[in-house]
Amino acid sequence: MNTVKINYDASWILELTNAGFGLVFRNSSGTFRAAECGWCGTFSAQKAEAVALLKAVQWANRHNIQNLAIEGDNQATIQYLQGKTITVNWQSIAILEEVKLVADKLVSFKGFQYIDRSANKVADLLAKEGRRSNSTISWTDQAPSFLFPAIAFDTVKAYEVCNSNNSTNVSCSARINPTNSVIGRATHQELVTEEPECQIFQ
Repeated sequence: MNTVKINYDASWILELTNAGFGLVFRNSSGTFRAAECGWCGTFSAQKAEAVALLKAVQWANRHNIQNLAIEGDNQATIQYLQGKTITVNWQSIAILEEVKLVADKLVSFKGFQYIDRSANKVADLLAKEGRRSNSTISWTDQAPSFLFPAIAFDTVKAYEVCNSNNSTNVSCSARINPTNSVIGRATHQELVTEEPECQIFQ
């Protein structure tokens, strides 16, 4: 609770073609707040991931986002930023060092977190859209329709993961998004406006 996050991803096919980046900003209940995608020229998939990370921290700094966590599915770049020993190419290191400098300016930054690719579908779709585009595209408050199913899927999977541990059960007494939310429109459910009240039972 009271933490927001940005999921980011990159899409790269060949050295001679454009790469794409995508990022999605959501609040603690999973409600869509904003997204951005675009293209860039890179020589490797790893460098594309580093560029996507840089776009994410720059976006957060530009909008003065606080209490933020940034999640991505590229383990090498995330571990480098976490200070763990990991091999990344020199081109990526230069970009990742700039990521650190920008991240240091963020207020109450929660850090960089690695997640499985299956939990990063929204950012993946945005990155692929960015690769096909010729400009940077942004959305605020309302997501584009092509993201609706993935946003709904992310929310369902999040609760499944929470409840997959045999020793812990998470139950929510309130629906997770307001009536006009993206997930509300995607699932065609009647949702209430309260934040979720979650209880964890050991």
